[in-house]
Parts: sequence; C-alpha cells; structure tokens
Amino acid sequence: MSDQLRRFSTPEDIWQDTLLQAWRSRNEHKWSGIRPFRAWLMSIAENRIRDAVDRATATKRGGGEPPVSLDDTETRGQQGPVPSPLVSTTPSRIASHRERTEQMLIALGGLPEEYALVVRFRIFEEMELATIAARIGTSLSAVRYRLRKGAEQYNRLLSRQDR
Repeated sequence: MSDQLRRFSTPEDIWQDTLLQAWRSRNEHKWSGIRPFRAWLMSIAENRIRDAVDRATATKRGGGEPPVSLDDTETRGQQGPVPSPLVSTTPSRIASHRERTEQMLIALGGLPEEYALVVRFRIFEEMELATIAARIGTSLSAVRYRLRKGAEQYNRLLSRQDR
C-alpha cells in the first residue's frame, strides 16, 4: 500500500474488506486446491486496494482529505463528543450476543420451511436473490415473495420475544 493510501485506510481495513468480499463471493469459487484459492483471494485483495485508491483520490466526494477521526469531531464543529466504538468483549456482552443469537434462531425456527430457507439465505448468509432462486430451484419472483412474507413473520416473532 502506498503512503497516500495509508492516510485513508489501514492494511487491516483492506484485509477485512477482502475477507468480507470473499465470503460474499464464496459460491462463485470452486475449490481446486490451496494455490488457486490463494490466487483468488489475492485478486480480491488487489481489487479492494484498487477500489480504496479510487475512493481516496476521488475529488467529487471529498477525496484527498483524510477521514474524520472520532476524536476530531468536536474540533470539526459537531456538537458534543462522539462515543468511541465499543471494542471490548466483556462477559455480559458475550452473554447478550448469545441470547440475541438464540432469539434469532428461535424466530427463524418458527417460520414455515419455505420462508425460513429464503430468510436464512438472504439475511444470515447474505446471498443474492438470484443465487437463492437458483439454489432452491424456483423463480426470482417466488423468492421475493417468500422473502417478504418470511421477513414480516420473522420480525413479528422476534419482536414478541423482546417483550
């Protein structure tokens, strides 16, 4: 990474973005060994770097200026300090995440199977609608309908648990 790009992004940010893109594109990659997998992953990383450079050098939307740090918000005219992002993993936070995960799984389990599958693929696995349609062997309009109905029921079941 160039020094200019390091002003806007860290190698860890690029790597996280690469891994996220790889996860989202995982159905497009066919396993044929470690070497092709690494080449696929590195091509994603190169594209993420290229995209980051494009964003950093774009002048239309404020490119060329480093992003505002959370600590700098008071000096940039915004009212009040912005709280720092939470980075700790306390036992209570872990317990809260586990509890929420359990609630989500219970709500998902309360859906009819045809809705549950589509909701799981879209919300939890972030699949594209066309991919879901191909995977379950149905039309795109059927997937849209099932997602809409399933998401409505899922939200109702989840909100009942929150009471």
